[in-house]
Amino acid sequence: MKTQVTLDSLDAFKEMKERPEDYTAFPRVAIETTFRLDRALNALVPVEMQESYDRGAEVVTCTVTYTNYSRLEIDLTLLVPKG
Repeated sequence: MKTQVTLDSLDAFKEMKERPEDYTAFPRVAIETTFRLDRALNALVPVEMQESYDRGAEVVTCTVTYTNYSRLEIDLTLLVPKG
């Protein structure tokens, strides 16, 4: 099973999506992460992340792959101040 999540910097702010021409110096960022079910951990784990930074004249792309997963368990106590 694979799930893909895609984020686009134009979705960050309503005004950016309405007037992208005002943000030409702001790089457009797209991040796509692919997950799969790891049966040993019984959890979705990231398999690959692809990033793209586009400023029009220049584009930088990166790909990251993930392997060798392990489970980390912690015990957490939340302290809420009274008052």
